[in-house]
Amino acid sequence: TDDFLLGFRKKEAYQAAVDDYDEMAALNVISGNINIETILNGGATTTTDTTDNWADTETHTLEVRVDLAGAVTYLIDDGAPTTTAAFTFDAGETIIPFIHKLAAADLSGNIFVNKWFSIAGLLNY
Repeated sequence: TDDFLLGFRKKEAYQAAVDDYDEMAALNVISGNINIETILNGGATTTTDTTDNWADTETHTLEVRVDLAGAVTYLIDDGAPTTTAAFTFDAGETIIPFIHKLAAADLSGNIFVNKWFSIAGLLNY
């Protein structure tokens, strides 16, 4: 893919360009380079290169977690990225999970979501 994001964003109107959201925290794979991208309060997108990469034909697991305080944790293949970034959503905001994919060519393969899990309904908050 040319641009593949997996993460959470503030619940708001759909934006064609992910950089236009008010708040976002995601892992973004761009031509095999795995980055962390965040936006806080409508500011510019902050990009952190994890220095982890994704080569053709490889399979990886990407995970983005948000705790009840809004703090975000990123996992690549069940471990922390080599380089990470701290991010916390503003208190009281409603956030939703999202996936964004922009194909680089007709050769981009399928994306398989094997597990989509939330415990929010179990916490009764």
